[in-house]
Amino acid sequence: MTSDILFDVQTLPCDEIRKFLRGFSGVGAKIAECVALMSLGQNQCVPVDRHVFEITKKYFLPPLKDSSLTDALNRHIMEFYEEKFGAYAGWAQAVLFNQHLEKFVHTPSITKQVKQKESAVKMKSGRKEKKIIKKSSSRKSRKDESCGIPLKGS
Repeated sequence: MTSDILFDVQTLPCDEIRKFLRGFSGVGAKIAECVALMSLGQNQCVPVDRHVFEITKKYFLPPLKDSSLTDALNRHIMEFYEEKFGAYAGWAQAVLFNQHLEKFVHTPSITKQVKQKESAVKMKSGRKEKKIIKKSSSRKSRKDESCGIPLKGS
C-alpha cells in the first residue's frame, strides 16, 4: 500500500473511511475513529473508550450509569457527540478526554503508585534526584458554560 491510498481515503464519506480502516487486522472502532480524527481530517469522528464512556455518563447521559459499553451504545455515544458538538465533535471529545485523564492521573491512589515506583527507581539507580513539585492553583473552580465540565487549572 502506498501513501497515496490514504490521500484518496480522505475524500471518502466518514462511514466508508471507518469501514476501510477497520479492514486492517487489529483495528477496531476506537482505533479507526482515532486515525480518522487525528490523521485523516475527519473532525466529527469520536473515539469512545472507557474514559469517554465515564465522561458521557457523568456529565451528559446519567441514565447510562449502570450500562456497559456495547457496540450499539458506542455508536449512540458517537452520535450524541456529533449532535451536541457538531462538525468538531471529535476534538470536543479529545478536550474532555484530556481533562478527565488529567484528573484520573492525579487521584490519590494513582499518585501514591507513581511515588512508590519513583522511589524504587531512585533506590535502584543509587542516585539522589531533585523532585519538581507542581503547586496547585488556589483559583476557584471554573466551568465551561457550554457543557458544564470543570476546566483544567480550576
